[in-house]
Amino acid sequence: MASLPTKLLLDAAKRLADQRGQPFTIVHRGDPDSGQIMLCLYDIGLCTTLALKRERNWDDDGFSWVAAKQGKQLDAVELSDFIERSTNIDPDLWVVEVDVAAGSGIELNPFQTD
Repeated sequence: MASLPTKLLLDAAKRLADQRGQPFTIVHRGDPDSGQIMLCLYDIGLCTTLALKRERNWDDDGFSWVAAKQGKQLDAVELSDFIERSTNIDPDLWVVEVDVAAGSGIELNPFQTD
């Protein structure tokens, strides 16, 4: 199964976030066709961020979101350092930050349509 170009997928996710009134910021632009995605869910109440990386699921040829940094909530400095290291390793990586309401977490993931 062929996957959508990364830029097209992110454009659609941004439209979904905009419809929900949810801030959606592209922090780093990667390869428009095949760049990987890091999704940073910023918890407004805690002022921390959960970083997720999109990984291919070879069993069903789909994708899943895997928590980076063992699921640790990162403060602004830790997140900035993590993004810098990640984009130095993979300059084609897209980094997206989405604000979520306190405690709502992944339920407000802009890539979920239901």
